Amino acid sequence: MTCHIDQLNTWYDIKTHQEVTSSHLLSEIQTTLGTFGVNGLDRLLCFMIVKELQNFLSMFQKIILRDRTVQDTLKALTTAVIPLKSIVANLNKIYFSAIAKTQKIWTSYFEAIMKVGQMQILRQQIANELNYSCQFDSKHLAAALENLNTALLADIKAHYQDPSLPYPKEDNTLLYEITAYLEAAGIHNPLNKIYITTKRLSYFPVVNFLFLISQLPKLQYNKNLGQLV
Repeated sequence: MTCHIDQLNTWYDIKTHQEVTSSHLLSEIQTTLGTFGVNGLDRLLCFMIVKELQNFLSMFQKIILRDRTVQDTLKALTTAVIPLKSIVANLNKIYFSAIAKTQKIWTSYFEAIMKVGQMQILRQQIANELNYSCQFDSKHLAAALENLNTALLADIKAHYQDPSLPYPKEDNTLLYEITAYLEAAGIHNPLNKIYITTKRLSYFPVVNFLFLISQLPKLQYNKNLGQLV
């Protein structure tokens, strides 16, 4: 029922246009529960995202990888768009035929993406609040963590370019421990975090493409907001 305006870090009610919640809420939580409370909320959202992604994988395998009709549709679509370097002939017929035949999977797909996306936005806001608080209350700690993080990343990149250079061993807890500090100080990007690992999913890029073009007609550009709604 809400629309998130990224520039304002605020959710608004779609119908009434009234503010529902914003980053001020996290400031209030920070004041009430402190850094440990906000960091705990962030970890809780992490586990919730992991659970949602696990449910998504189960759903993907059940309604896509084990459904013969959906598999045949995706296989036919993959064949129809080859070669990839040329424009597809009769693309409206091919794409919208595939969307119609896979219509039953989009509701579950949409719900999973919305849930994870909203929790990711909340995690971004929490990171902003924690980082602001850390720089305000413990500026030396914030500077030390940022410098150590930059130095570690530089060493890791150098190792991948030249494997003879040092790299933390598997029994070294440095990366694990520094990650906990960085997340507590809000020095991280939730969108870059790996929540779960999985084997390669058949047709996953094709399904994502179909999902995207099935949802785009529902979006309209709003001049006042400067974004799609």
